[in-house]
Amino acid sequence: MIIRNFEFPVNYMPQKSDLLIILPAGYPNAPLDMFRTNPDVKLLNGSWPVASEPHEVYLEKQWQRWSRHIDWRVGTDCLRTFISAVKKELSKGI
Repeated sequence: MIIRNFEFPVNYMPQKSDLLIILPAGYPNAPLDMFRTNPDVKLLNGSWPVASEPHEVYLEKQWQRWSRHIDWRVGTDCLRTFISAVKKELSKGI
């Protein structure tokens, strides 16, 4: 799933990037894990955010992989709660 022009907090550049979320077989019982961006997103000082340097190819594009592992509660969590968790992680500005 791609969310176009996903907005990032002010600690990052660019301020918008496409956000790729891979829905695994078995979702919503299988957890969502990590997210990816295109174009690359960096901190304002030009450095890579923590655990976000690797790149992978999906849909014929290079995607920056953000290694963020969010505790998944089967029967409670869904795409909406995952996106909220992504926003919470990004608000840390690291």
